[in-house]
Amino acid sequence: MEINRIVSRYQDGDSLKQMGKDMKISTAKIRKILITAGEWESELSREINKLYDAGYDTAQISEITGRSRKSVNNYLPYSKGVYGGNNASANALRIRKSRKKKKNVE
Repeated sequence: MEINRIVSRYQDGDSLKQMGKDMKISTAKIRKILITAGEWESELSREINKLYDAGYDTAQISEITGRSRKSVNNYLPYSKGVYGGNNASANALRIRKSRKKKKNVE
């Protein structure tokens, strides 16, 4: 998955739903990538991020907003990088390499 491609398609007017369908990933993941890139926001995402920046954890934000923890997390930017993205950790690169080798053996 290429983050720049998602951002570009969004800027060109593609819907999150259509991008998710085309790329075979969830709309929530598309939205989270766009939030991380600073390209998408809503009243809810601004509220959640404001609370998070003020030091509240996801459980507290969940209680305040009446949203589930999973929903709260979906509106926060990625903190460790985007899964499958270009800025992978050394461990993620090692796992990718291992999976690729395994796939080639099968």
